[in-house]
Amino acid sequence: MEFRWPLQKQGEWIVRIGRQEFSYGSQRLVAVRDGPNNRQAFDGLKLIYNARNMSNSLFYSYYVVARTGIFNDRFNPNTKFWGIYTVLNNIPVIKNIDLYYLGILKTFAVFDDGSGKELRHSLGMRIWAVNNGWQYDGESVYQFGKFSGSTVSAWTASANISYIFFHSLFKPQFGLKTELISGDKNYGDGRLNTFNPLFPRGAYFGLAAVIGPSNMSDIHPYIEFQLSRNLTWQTGYDLFWRISEHDGLYGPNTIMIYSGKETSSKEIGRQLGNDLVYTPNAFLYFRAEFTWFNAGEYLKQVGPGKDMLMAAGTIQFRF
Repeated sequence: MEFRWPLQKQGEWIVRIGRQEFSYGSQRLVAVRDGPNNRQAFDGLKLIYNARNMSNSLFYSYYVVARTGIFNDRFNPNTKFWGIYTVLNNIPVIKNIDLYYLGILKTFAVFDDGSGKELRHSLGMRIWAVNNGWQYDGESVYQFGKFSGSTVSAWTASANISYIFFHSLFKPQFGLKTELISGDKNYGDGRLNTFNPLFPRGAYFGLAAVIGPSNMSDIHPYIEFQLSRNLTWQTGYDLFWRISEHDGLYGPNTIMIYSGKETSSKEIGRQLGNDLVYTPNAFLYFRAEFTWFNAGEYLKQVGPGKDMLMAAGTIQFRF
């Protein structure tokens, strides 16, 4: 159910109750998760205030775990999620800023340093804008709380800067993305430094979704061409390393893939990605992706360490 109360000075209040989807900012922490072809849902209460240059969202919810089958997902009391998200627009110099607090309580969570109950608070800020060909998006988050008797202290910082040559053939866009995401400093020291990305995009580093955003650093130069009005092609090259040798490698859903206890190597691998996107109108979206992942020394020491080639196609119909 949704209730709306328009205000006289170009604003409105919105109250939304029931099963719903959340999407905030760049979707680094909270996304609808189109990538795995199964969107995330939450059962909760959401209060929204929209004004001319500002929007605020306050919510309290329970994460809905997807079950095998159709229309059978049930209320789940094991993961609680709440927070407040504020967006301010048309600010001098920095243009746009997001300020937010997000809280999560899980009855059972698993990290390389142990398992148990997790209570985590995230404080974040994002600055972003598009200005005369330049685009920038910078975000930083600090997390604190408790995990199975340990103290949580984790962080991340990311940036995406690019420039579009509007007056050149195919309007090339050159950009650089980079991220630093904390991992646990030492095993059994009473402090957990592994960053929890909460509910991020399923295809965080492409549809291949080989790894997730915990305990890693990433450098990603890329270039994009607008081949026609509705057709774009982007190619990029990722370099991945572990931040800490005392923490493992995690998937996009924060589930640990490999422990860090057997090796000190930090090189995760390299990834070459190509995306071809066609949007004929506001309702249809077509995407073809080709990804090659070259396994680094860390993956060779803790697992099969094989390279991977993936091709995927996506079709979306919006209504």
